[in-house]
Amino acid sequence: MNGKSPLGVRKVLMQHPHSKPERSKRSPRPWCHATTLKARKAFRKLYKDFVNDYKEAAQALLTGDAHVEFPYHSYRPALPFHWQPIPAD
Repeated sequence: MNGKSPLGVRKVLMQHPHSKPERSKRSPRPWCHATTLKARKAFRKLYKDFVNDYKEAAQALLTGDAHVEFPYHSYRPALPFHWQPIPAD
């Protein structure tokens, strides 16, 4: 720690509940919360593989393969809708 002792119950209760800290640590959000570096790296690899598989499937769908398999836990993107008027009789 930085040598400061905890505030304690009384000082915590004296604070206004909507006040903001004077300084806040600003850092990028983590990819995931994991206990080990190995677990974080494994998650990141799995996520990148998922994104690559999704991009490949989406490209195959756009080129005309209607029976393409998308990765588990993903949705097929909507295809463009081409409206054509129905001729009047």
